[in-house]
Amino acid sequence: MEKRKPGRPKTTRSPAKLAIVRDMLYTKIDIERARKIADNILLDDDYLTTLKRRAVAGILAPAMEMMLWHYVFGKPQETVNVNVNNRTTELKNLSDEELAERAAKLSGKVLDRKELPAPKDDEVVH
Repeated sequence: MEKRKPGRPKTTRSPAKLAIVRDMLYTKIDIERARKIADNILLDDDYLTTLKRRAVAGILAPAMEMMLWHYVFGKPQETVNVNVNNRTTELKNLSDEELAERAAKLSGKVLDRKELPAPKDDEVVH
């Protein structure tokens, strides 16, 4: 049987951290006080030292590492604006035959640009 080490297990939060979390969860505190609490934690020299040590060792939590990247380089754009210049409404008004004809023309242009061999008759899906 493994000998138990003195102190609390590593996975257990310290009483001071628990008190802060409990204070934030169970009491109504204003935003300014919450910011001061966060500032005190995040600007603490010991915390910054261990944060840097974890980052260099490659054991920093992935969410924390991602957040640091976002703070330094900015968060990537999550949406893409697409402007189709009213082509959608044009396509809605076309018959199936007209759509097939357009698709054939476009596929011909793509094949010309890429210089790929045209599909064989048995490869074409109808």
